[in-house]
Amino acid sequence: SEFALRLEPENQELRKQYAEARALYDK
Repeated sequence: SEFALRLEPENQELRKQYAEARALYDK
């Protein structure tokens, strides 16, 4: 699930989407 961060760790758009997706899974 961290593949996006590994591909482009400085891409804030990906980090934002990753954080939002994680929030949904945490619910």
